[in-house]
Amino acid sequence: MAAIAYARALADFPEDDANIGPDVQLLQFKKDAIIEVFEQDPTGWWFGAIYQGDGTQGIFPGTFCELIDANNQPESAIPPPPQPAAGEPPSGADDAAALRLELERARDELGRLHDEQAQQQQAQQQLHDACQAADADRQRAADELAAAHTEIARLQQALAAEKARADQADARAAGGGVLEQQLTELQREKQALDAAVLEARQAGEHWQAEARRLQEQSTADAAASAQQLTALRAELDALRARTAAAELQASAAAAAADRASSRSAAAAFDVGKLQQAVELLNELLLLAAADAAAASDQRSTTAPAAAAAAARATHYPLRPPALPPPPLPPPRPTTRPSPPTHTHSAT
Repeated sequence: MAAIAYARALADFPEDDANIGPDVQLLQFKKDAIIEVFEQDPTGWWFGAIYQGDGTQGIFPGTFCELIDANNQPESAIPPPPQPAAGEPPSGADDAAALRLELERARDELGRLHDEQAQQQQAQQQLHDACQAADADRQRAADELAAAHTEIARLQQALAAEKARADQADARAAGGGVLEQQLTELQREKQALDAAVLEARQAGEHWQAEARRLQEQSTADAAASAQQLTALRAELDALRARTAAAELQASAAAAAADRASSRSAAAAFDVGKLQQAVELLNELLLLAAADAAAASDQRSTTAPAAAAAAARATHYPLRPPALPPPPLPPPRPTTRPSPPTHTHSAT
């Protein structure tokens, strides 16, 4: 018998004071056991067996377990789903589940592509900012170089003026010791000016070399930035193409999921008809079992096999006999996590 769902036990069952009836086969299990559910009765009693157990089947209250959501449970706690027999086409529900999984994967891929696109745009913005910073550094170096040239010109003018005054002092040197002293002072000032001019020239050469280095660096950075921008544009185009393909796949998967949902609804309607037929067959079996039991009382000495068959039919019907309401489970511990929101529906 194929399982329609899987459940996890919330508590041990049956409890010590459980009193259901002598003719009812109960399924015994411990807390956290995995149960294969074969049938879910509206009264609250379910029919199933322990997953990978000894094969013993029985009824148990659905209030003592919770259905397992295959999307949120660890793989070790989820039994593998039943596979269709060879040559048997998959049901509409399996098609819908597969299409939903495909749709989820397509959506994940689309989200990942959007994240990659955002990262590419961020990298492009960073590259643009780096180019602007390099241009600003180059402009600042050019401004400093122009200021250095201006300072050199001023020092050269001051040196020319001092030379003119020195020449005038030389012409008046024969006039006396005062002129000699003035000449000495002028020579000292000239030496100081020469040193300042030399220092200004060295500074100008340094700034010229720095300006050339910055210009070469900015040229290399601009070339590298252009190459990176070209590569980023190519990756962005490829990313847009992949995004468009993923969106088309997601649309196709959504349409297929809608079609599969329609087929699942039709299959559920057919299953309802089959359940009504099974209920009618159960009633006929119960009537036949009652007739066989009456006949066995009259022919107890001549028909022992018929009495045994009637007893087996009475003890193991397709659906459980009229039972009292299922017992409530013991209170859950406060630290127990809430049950998953998505559960397998009984079909």
